[in-house]
Amino acid sequence: MNPPYGSNLFSSGSLVLLAKDAAERSRVKEPEAQVAVILACAATECAFNDLFTVVATWEEEPSAKVRMLLDVLSAVEDAKENLLSKLKLVHLVSTGRQLDIGRQPFQDFHELYKLRSALIHRRPDPLIPLTQEPDRNRYRRTVEFVLSRGLGTIYIGDPAHPQLSNVAQGYALAKWAVNTAITVAIEMADMFYPLTDLDTREFIHGFRPIE
Repeated sequence: MNPPYGSNLFSSGSLVLLAKDAAERSRVKEPEAQVAVILACAATECAFNDLFTVVATWEEEPSAKVRMLLDVLSAVEDAKENLLSKLKLVHLVSTGRQLDIGRQPFQDFHELYKLRSALIHRRPDPLIPLTQEPDRNRYRRTVEFVLSRGLGTIYIGDPAHPQLSNVAQGYALAKWAVNTAITVAIEMADMFYPLTDLDTREFIHGFRPIE
């Protein structure tokens, strides 16, 4: 028998509040935006785990769809698939349809996750202009995305050699990161809803976008 969801301590709400705090600090200390990016992604991953735990443990005898989801998610966990891969499976089991990850907010979340990965798995930034030998600049596409969306500026350094850490700064980037993560978490809750009779949004009630 599974333990009831009430015996679990959920943490995604605390993480999203920390992400919002970091975003607010980035108004004054621009590099705090990088903290907001990392925490926003962590909050979304945690929200997925919270929602899945609720659905998986709500009933003593899970439905056929929930049992199927348990099986397929166990396989992707073993394969260390990313969150978007898991969401595609949840959506397919829940609705019988493929998830369009090319639409928003999933398109932005894909970019957010690449930025988060670049920040926490950093390697030395190559001193190569974006217009020269682009394939050797491993952060080129991420830097270009941030700049093209108006989410960051080159705070210091040579504009011809923008460094990831110098571009990924400021409140605009932090707010975008947090709101993208929150919007994805709300979509996740709606994906899980058909699998249970619970109001799944209640379990992520702290996920409210920054105005």
